[in-house]
Parts: sequence; structure tokens; C-alpha cells
Amino acid sequence: MRAWPGFAMRCVVAGFRSTRYGEAMARRLRLVVLPVVLLVAGGALAACSPTTVDGTLKGVAADCSGVVPPFHADSLRVSLSVDSTPFATTVIRSGSTFTFVIPPGHYVVSTRYRGVRVRVDAGKTVSVSLVPICSSAGNPSGG
Repeated sequence: MRAWPGFAMRCVVAGFRSTRYGEAMARRLRLVVLPVVLLVAGGALAACSPTTVDGTLKGVAADCSGVVPPFHADSLRVSLSVDSTPFATTVIRSGSTFTFVIPPGHYVVSTRYRGVRVRVDAGKTVSVSLVPICSSAGNPSGG
């Protein structure tokens, strides 16, 4: 850059002042200081951000096999809800296992035959059984 006669170009970088002859040094400082400042600030933000460790809910679910239809099904929907609000759903074969990796909290896991209240803690695994007790008349009962 050209400066007008009698006019000294000045640049302020990280508290250093330089004339147009020292601009190269100021650019070098910017290239070194700025990434270091961003790295330190990014690390501080990462250290302050909350982290949540999920828990795991595992179980087995089955239908009322061997009873009069419509209670027998090949596939079974397993639903997870929080305060009566659907949270997650998966479809499995009857008699199979299911797994949900979820944030800690209180949930209701259910099929059309049975529902169970569970509490999932951070880093822990909770196991449930959603295998119903079916009467010979073909009516499911469960808890």
C-alpha cells in the first residue's frame, strides 16, 4: 500500500502498533495470535458445555401366542412415552428383544398388551419384560 506523504499508516494488533514498515510483522502476529485465542476460547466453551450420558433400556416383548386371534401378531410395536407423550417407537418380532438408548428420566414402555413404568439412570442399563399373561379365553391381562 502507498501512503500519502507525511501520513504514517498504523495498525493495531494484539496491543502492538506498527507503521507501514512493520505491517508484515503485524500480519504474522495475527496469523499466530488469532488461532491461539480461538483454540483457547473453544476449549473453554467445550469445558463449560453440559454433557449428558444416556442410559439404556433393554427388554423382551411378546404377544399372546397360542390364543384366539386377534390377539396373536407376528410383529409387535414397543412404545416409549414420557408423561403420556410418545418419545420413541420400534417394531420387533414377537418374542424378540428391544433396546432404547435414551436420556435419563422416567418412562413408560409398553405394547398393546402390557406397560411398565421405568426409571433410566445415566450410564445404567434397565431390563424389562413385556411378556403378557394371557387367559385361555383369549383376553390379554397384564400389569
